[in-house]
Amino acid sequence: MNKLPENSDQTKNVKKSPSITRI
Repeated sequence: MNKLPENSDQTKNVKKSPSITRI
């Protein structure tokens, strides 16, 4: 999960708001 700083931010956003992931 801690592979890239950008990936970490995206992963956290997906877990916080799964709705945005579908968009």
